[in-house]
Amino acid sequence: MTARMETFRGRQLRRELLRLREVAGLSMEDVAQRLDWSKAKISRIETGRTRVTPSDVRLLAEEYGVTDEQERQALMDLARKARRQGWWHNYARARAALTSASKR
Repeated sequence: MTARMETFRGRQLRRELLRLREVAGLSMEDVAQRLDWSKAKISRIETGRTRVTPSDVRLLAEEYGVTDEQERQALMDLARKARRQGWWHNYARARAALTSASKR
């Protein structure tokens, strides 16, 4: 299994979600309890070990006090874009195939 490469948008989103949580004065435990999620889920989102869904982003934005609908929509759009693989993934696959073929 290959490691998932995080996109720039993914890093941007997770950093913004962390910033919003901290500005709201909430701990991971607070958010997990309010949303009935595990603390591990919050941690995986903030560290980029899992991709966050647009619907989860909406819930997080609400918990973090983001009241501006345009800002919420921008965060959800970023989540959608972050879920797409970057253009370089095709090249990484091709390189792996060529490397494998050359070793035969």
